Amino acid sequence: MRTYRRYAFPSLARIRAASEQLDGFTAPDEVGQRSEQLHVPPAAELLDEARHAGYADGFAAGEQVGAEGARRDVRSALDALVAPVDALIRGFQCAQQAYRAKVRSEVAELVGDVSRQVVRAELETRPERILAFVDEAVGTLTKPPESVSVRLNPADYARLAEAAPDRVQGWQLVPDDRLEPGECRVRADDIEMDAGCGQRLVACIERITSQLAHAHAEDSDGVPA
Repeated sequence: MRTYRRYAFPSLARIRAASEQLDGFTAPDEVGQRSEQLHVPPAAELLDEARHAGYADGFAAGEQVGAEGARRDVRSALDALVAPVDALIRGFQCAQQAYRAKVRSEVAELVGDVSRQVVRAELETRPERILAFVDEAVGTLTKPPESVSVRLNPADYARLAEAAPDRVQGWQLVPDDRLEPGECRVRADDIEMDAGCGQRLVACIERITSQLAHAHAEDSDGVPA
């Protein structure tokens, strides 16, 4: 004898729950449609954009580094070009200063030579000028000396004795061949003085040299470096 199992229809609540669960899953086509609605590019496009962005950033960084290197190279090249010019200018300035110093020295020497010749000619025509130098030297003393002796060149002594014998008798003159023409030494008591032309010429030449150097310094200050 056959047996039968009773069939029961599922409840309406279970059917609704299963239907809602199926509605929660989205089909693949719907995923693509929703991605397009949200404007999300696909993976290949994102990769290409990233590649282009990386290339642009790398190019900009490389361009900056290259520009800095180029500027350094230009500065180095300019320094290399300017250095010889600066050295040439310094050499020219040193040569110019040396030349001017030589000219000042030659001018002072020329003045000394001319002055000595003038003095020598003056003493040959007016030998009594030596006694004027002696009077000037003795006049610098604080009190009149008790004794005065004058040593001078023999040629000057001979001319002086011939031109002014009366004045020679008033002084104790001693010829000394160690002295140059125009030179004389005065001994007043225990004090000995140089009353000749040499020290006067030296002072004159030093003054001229100082004036030339001062004029050169003023010219140098007025010229831009």
